[in-house]
Amino acid sequence: MAEKTLRELLNKYVPKEEYIDILASGIVKKTRLDKEKRILEVFADMPYIIPKEELYDLEEEVRNAYALQRFKLFPHYPSELFSEKYIPEILTETERVGVVARGFFTQYSHRLSDGVLDIEIPIPYGGIALMEDAKTPAVIEGIIRSEFGLSVKVNIRHVDSGVGDYISERRARELAELDRQLIEAEKNYVPH
Repeated sequence: MAEKTLRELLNKYVPKEEYIDILASGIVKKTRLDKEKRILEVFADMPYIIPKEELYDLEEEVRNAYALQRFKLFPHYPSELFSEKYIPEILTETERVGVVARGFFTQYSHRLSDGVLDIEIPIPYGGIALMEDAKTPAVIEGIIRSEFGLSVKVNIRHVDSGVGDYISERRARELAELDRQLIEAEKNYVPH
């Protein structure tokens, strides 16, 4: 069976000029469709990296074009494109899909070396524990594996900011609770 491009699969969607090449160069590997819930997920090989902001905008446009409840594009890139420069994009995706991640990566530093990604953030140890309990390192590892086919160990550690922690432990718990509520609301959302 011949491979299908994203453009061929999503032929009812009229893309913006800047998305034509993305759709033409993306090769569909797998789709998941839930007609009842109006959810479409597409897994595609991409020859180059798509910035998350563009990817999310493209997803929203396709969702609207097909009147879907949810559309998600899972890009898979050549492993050699993975680099330390891409880590902010991975953390953006982590904040989008992780149970406890939103707001935690506003300040951080990272180092990628020998298949290990170390992320240091100036939040209290309780916030780090919340991220560990929510399996945030595993979420990040899963994103890297999904997008690049690489196995990278992720460690998240507390680091002193030098001016006191920029986020209080109470605020860290509030962010975690808000994240949980958003996930729960998204699961229970029923369109009118």
